Amino acid sequence: MKRSITFLALIILVGVSYGLYNLKYKVEDLQEHADGLRQQMDDDRRAIKVLDAEWAYLSRPSRLQRLSDKFLKLQPTAAEQVGTVADLRLKPMPGLEGQDPVVDTAEKGASQAGQQSAQVAGGGAGDVR
Repeated sequence: MKRSITFLALIILVGVSYGLYNLKYKVEDLQEHADGLRQQMDDDRRAIKVLDAEWAYLSRPSRLQRLSDKFLKLQPTAAEQVGTVADLRLKPMPGLEGQDPVVDTAEKGASQAGQQSAQVAGGGAGDVR
């Protein structure tokens, strides 16, 4: 009986020792991996700082103005190029087939349009004042 208990204890001791040995090396591998990730994060942070500095250098207003003058050949906007809201083409809204879109920039018209769109969205068929 004592021999079997001693033999069992020895087997358990060898098993636990082997498990701790494997666990130690797995932890060391994970630690090396974590250190590598930290180093990569530091390298990426440095690269981001360099890219931010480069972006700030390349997007200087004086440089952009010089490049714009050189490559874009833009002209000032002429008065004939500016349109009004009434010049815009409106797409028909679903549920309003058969009705011509009306653009009214007055406050009264805007409030009526808001009421009408609320009724259409709510499914109501009441009249608009």
